[in-house]
Amino acid sequence: MILSGNLCPSGGKTVLIQAIFNPLLLVCCLALYLFPALLSAGTTTGFTLLVNRVLPAIFPFMVVTKILQKGEYTTGISQKTAPFTSRVFGIDGGGILAIFAGFLAGFPLGVVTACSLYKQGKISKRTCEKLIFFCSNPSPAFVISGVGLGVFNSTQIGIIIYTSILLSALLAGVIQNLFACKEKTTKMETTHMHLPFSNVLVDSVKESVVSMALVGGFLLFFSSLSPLIDALPFSPLTTTILTGLLEVTSGVFSLPNQVNLIPLSAFLCSFGGLCVCTQSAVFLTDSKVSFYRYLSGRFIIGIFSFAFTTFFMLVQR
Repeated sequence: MILSGNLCPSGGKTVLIQAIFNPLLLVCCLALYLFPALLSAGTTTGFTLLVNRVLPAIFPFMVVTKILQKGEYTTGISQKTAPFTSRVFGIDGGGILAIFAGFLAGFPLGVVTACSLYKQGKISKRTCEKLIFFCSNPSPAFVISGVGLGVFNSTQIGIIIYTSILLSALLAGVIQNLFACKEKTTKMETTHMHLPFSNVLVDSVKESVVSMALVGGFLLFFSSLSPLIDALPFSPLTTTILTGLLEVTSGVFSLPNQVNLIPLSAFLCSFGGLCVCTQSAVFLTDSKVSFYRYLSGRFIIGIFSFAFTTFFMLVQR
């Protein structure tokens, strides 16, 4: 369902995505029936990760973002930043909320916000596709505290990694605008309905619970697959990389504390893993926005992050 043709408007690109992911999913499903004990252990680990790390980090941001979006509280900021965002990124002024969510709230809030703004008619489809290209990033708390301090025992390293991801995403957004077909950004005409705050709060919490359930469901599924990778006859580093490409948190947190692996952690954090990609795909499909554009952005920003982190580590020496 997720890897259906709706994810991408181009048939050739859709076939390529299906050729890569569908056999992988088939193998994984067969393995789940063959190794139920590993499935159970992985699901338990994923549930712990969801409750202790993901839910507390994402859900409050998700509710606040929905409140800002539904309550029209960012209209003034959008109008003031519109000239800058239009010139630099080629997006409508209403997209500023998705930029903030994508850089501060973590995966997949940037995509969720961009798609929601598009469905409400506050930004154009073109702006939405530009936003999802570079506004889907890990939160600073996850990178600086979780990865920097938790994996490499250094908040400074965490700051270097997050700065690299931030610069990479911004650079990708600028480059995308430079090479895109020039099209004048449009001012979206929207009807401002000033709802009572109680209504805004209830609707925001309700929608956030539904979105969080989707995010949590995919996290549990992909976490259950991680032990299957551990059982394969690969080197510890290869296993860690494959785990990170599948589910970023499990992969990055299993990295050994080695300086030469810091750029790799930056790539894994910025890419987000297949788990984050499928979470985002649900919202992209519902909005009929290109998944291929989102996925290409993940790879490009990941490569940029690797390069920036390598540069900063060399300069630091």
